[in-house]
Amino acid sequence: MKIINIVITNEISEKIEFKHKVTEIEIIQVFSNQKYLKKNGGKQYKLIGRTISGRCLTIFFKYFRGTVEITSARDVDKSEKKRC
Repeated sequence: MKIINIVITNEISEKIEFKHKVTEIEIIQVFSNQKYLKKNGGKQYKLIGRTISGRCLTIFFKYFRGTVEITSARDVDKSEKKRC
């Protein structure tokens, strides 16, 4: 998967930061330090990785022709922790 562009709409960015306390910078860090990637169906993917500070996050996104559109991001849950 070749990623050229990461898009986070203002609405999604605000939701993720308010609800899950995940920043856009942390999302970008996880893309450069990914541990686990799974296709969830269609164009939807699930990515698990660490931030520079060591926080384990799960990021959900759509991928199409080099562009990633973030749909959600949160801390990993118990079942995902082993993948981080």
